[in-house]
Amino acid sequence: MGRGGSQPPEFLSRDERTSIFGIETVDCLEWRKWDVGGEYVRHLVLKNTTTRTQKIGYKLPSTMYFTMDYPAPVKLCAGMSFSIQVTFRPVKREKYDDFIEFSCNAGRFYIPVRAVLPYADLQVPSSLDFGYCPAKETTTKTFNFTNTGELDVNYAWLLDSPFQLTPSTGCIKPGETHSITARFEPVDASVFVATAVCEMQGEGEIASVKISGIGKYPYISVEESKIDFGNVLVGKIVEKTFKLSNQSMVPATFEATRTELEHDRVFTFRPSQGTIPPNGYEAVTISYVPVATGTLTCESFAISTPAGNTKTITCQGYAEGPGVVLSSSSMNFQT
Repeated sequence: MGRGGSQPPEFLSRDERTSIFGIETVDCLEWRKWDVGGEYVRHLVLKNTTTRTQKIGYKLPSTMYFTMDYPAPVKLCAGMSFSIQVTFRPVKREKYDDFIEFSCNAGRFYIPVRAVLPYADLQVPSSLDFGYCPAKETTTKTFNFTNTGELDVNYAWLLDSPFQLTPSTGCIKPGETHSITARFEPVDASVFVATAVCEMQGEGEIASVKISGIGKYPYISVEESKIDFGNVLVGKIVEKTFKLSNQSMVPATFEATRTELEHDRVFTFRPSQGTIPPNGYEAVTISYVPVATGTLTCESFAISTPAGNTKTITCQGYAEGPGVVLSSSSMNFQT
């Protein structure tokens, strides 16, 4: 609310005003936190920066919302300061604009007085890059955003797949910082770019974050596809270890499963699932515990990634019973 459409005068900067008129004061007198019906007082201090006495006068703001004492002229000696009380009395919840006209030895200058509405503002990162990620797997990252404004913000994050933000809605108060978990699940080996838009209830878009990531297929390999335990005594545990390698630039999540379930479980993988770092490997141990004498067991296991890369390991072992050897083939009891 201002002066009824009249053009405001030119407002000089603090340095310009000091240089031209020899009067130092603030660039603007501003009220930020206020409510309708209240009375808010601020003081405007003017300092004479010249080496001579200055006679200073002023005119009251034209609107009734900013009031001051009767404008009696003041003589201000060199280097001295003078404080003027300005009172703001809002009647509506809207923006108020006016100015005070001052006169001094060198002419006239103007100081704006205004009351602004509380504003909403969120500080968010400009971008979030996942880099290379395994296809058909979920990769997570977190980022923080802060309410740097003066209003509570009821927010909602909008983002297209294959990205997702959690929590996607909430309320953040001034000065608070919230943490958001971003999830990226690329459907194939492609480049993905999207913009996460944060909307404020009733206000529309208030912030945005560029999110990007590249999907890559992991590739696993094994040293050998067949592991033979040979003959093993029933009840004895024999272990063999092989190297499961990830020959890609993204982590590889794997799981080893039996391809046939009708046999007794005599082979066990440890670990049976896990994640191999890029260009790394996992040492997998297979245990063989035969249970039935004279049984030859041959069983296949599929080691797979969520993206469909599968390697097959075939394990084989023969269960034998304990061997008995006599020291003599006969015994003679004659005397």
